[in-house]
Amino acid sequence: TFGGHPVSCAAALAEVNELLDRDLAGNAKKVGDYFASKLEKLPHVKEQLKDMDASVVMVENCGMKTEHIYYGTEQIPEDAGYYTLLFVKEGEAL
Repeated sequence: TFGGHPVSCAAALAEVNELLDRDLAGNAKKVGDYFASKLEKLPHVKEQLKDMDASVVMVENCGMKTEHIYYGTEQIPEDAGYYTLLFVKEGEAL
């Protein structure tokens, strides 16, 4: 291993300084809060989609064992999962 080697220690210190200097942890919190606030607006999005001439398919918990596909806005639950893909196509079926 390279543990304790001066070059490895210098690289690790440089990385820690980069994380602190650029406040990457604070930015991750800010971005996470932003996306979490957008997830809370799914009922509003559903209402807008109902008013459009559009086909809607939602994949909830995409790539997970609990994955579920909903066809049409009327099937989308209010408490949809965090790992969600929403496909919308105006005018014709997906």
